[in-house]
Amino acid sequence: MWVTGHDRSEIYRFSVVGGFPSTYTLTAPMATPGGIASGPDGALWFTYTGNGGGIGRSTTTGTLSSYTAGLTPGMSPTDIAAGPDGNLWFTLKDLPAVGRITTAGVITEFTAGLSAGDAPEQITAGPDGNLWVTLQGGPGAIARVEPATGTITRFTAGLPVGAAPAGIASGAGRVWFTLRDGNRVGSIGTDGAIEMIPSLGTGVAPEGIAPDTLGRIWFVGRASPARVSRIDPTGAPTANAPAAGTPAVAPGVRDATVTVPVNPNGLETEWHVRFGPTDAFGSFGDSGTLAADAGPGATVTARIGGLLPATTYRYQFVAVNAAGTAVTTTAAFTTADAPADAPPAPPTVQPVLGRSVIATPLAGTVTIRLPGSRRWLPLAARGGQIPVGSRIDARHGRVRLRTALRAGTQEGEFWAGRFTVGQSRRAAMVTLTTDRTVPAGCPRAAVPRLAALAGAPDGAIAKRKRRTLWGKDHRGRFRTHGYDSVATVRGTEWATIETCAGTITRVVRGSVSVRDLRAARTVLARRR
Repeated sequence: MWVTGHDRSEIYRFSVVGGFPSTYTLTAPMATPGGIASGPDGALWFTYTGNGGGIGRSTTTGTLSSYTAGLTPGMSPTDIAAGPDGNLWFTLKDLPAVGRITTAGVITEFTAGLSAGDAPEQITAGPDGNLWVTLQGGPGAIARVEPATGTITRFTAGLPVGAAPAGIASGAGRVWFTLRDGNRVGSIGTDGAIEMIPSLGTGVAPEGIAPDTLGRIWFVGRASPARVSRIDPTGAPTANAPAAGTPAVAPGVRDATVTVPVNPNGLETEWHVRFGPTDAFGSFGDSGTLAADAGPGATVTARIGGLLPATTYRYQFVAVNAAGTAVTTTAAFTTADAPADAPPAPPTVQPVLGRSVIATPLAGTVTIRLPGSRRWLPLAARGGQIPVGSRIDARHGRVRLRTALRAGTQEGEFWAGRFTVGQSRRAAMVTLTTDRTVPAGCPRAAVPRLAALAGAPDGAIAKRKRRTLWGKDHRGRFRTHGYDSVATVRGTEWATIETCAGTITRVVRGSVSVRDLRAARTVLARRR
């Protein structure tokens, strides 16, 4: 943590472990430092007002530089922040102006849009790629600075007059500010709409403000007694219901696209869409993650695939973050009739080559984690469509996968392991990728290798730490990808076993082509 010592003309570096500071004394002409920020060049940049004022730079070891060329003398450089354009931006309280300095030390001042007495105070980079500034003087305002042009736009609607905006910081998808003389804290959206937090009461004088890593906003009150306060603007996501009856899907089209507004409410939010012919759903479309700062106007678009003609589908969006879950009301759409010469379609959702597979639990507990998500969901008892890239946990259960070929489908059963389903759109081969890491409990020095092939004795395997995935198919196109080998089956029953010694492929029935990734050789393993 880096701190400026305003009265002593020093800069302090605090260790986050020991807390004891290292002190760097500023040299002439630098004196009376103000704001400080980390620059894109890895150095610390700060403002100073002594000796006419300027912009200072310090390396992390305390090597100092000063820049004044292009700066109007005596105009009180106040605060500084790293901009999204790779430059540093600062305020000139007495000019008034907003300045930009490149990492090479080239300074440019911007005054258009500001009036005498505005007194720009603090500055921060906003969630919209602009800089935001508090104008403390006169009636007070919040200003937006566009880094490409230096254009300054003022916002006052909803702001108490003469409340002296002071601190400013970005968090939870908005820009937050303090009103020192108004005892208030407010926020402004990237559209310029200002919202005020209810009154803090008298004698607070809020000034400095900053977000934490959980999306909460902290601010300090300078009045006696001094205090530190917190605002929690985050909450459970909200998702608006999709419009019923949409989208219309043309004849022969097996995909539909649906869009839903989702507000993450200041927290990273995962979402997915589930669908099916009834309200039991059972199948999953696309999934993804919405950034915490996406804001209330965000929308997500998801694809639903493997649809059948002349079928009504029900669907819902689900959005989840650390504060809660939002589920839309159920909407529906109906696919168009198939072309007259089309063969009759089977009465189930179909897998789509390279996009989705049909997963059905056969025994025990089977869960899935959709692409882009960190949450595990139960696999519907009657089975359903899941996207390629999903992770399946069948360590305590058994699952059947039905996947698309270029003509027809294939099936395989898998159990006692956890894996990710992969399939290229250009090839029918299905790859089941294990964790591909050394099992927990192995010695640090353990180096995985292709330890054994085909029919390794159970006793020998049991003596080692291990992680296993069993599979069975009938002349299908499946392969398992372990840490250091890839097993391609030819209609068989086999296991991929990760041990401290390496990857074991055990064949119970049929044969398996095993590629040793380390030795770059292929071995045909048969049951022994």
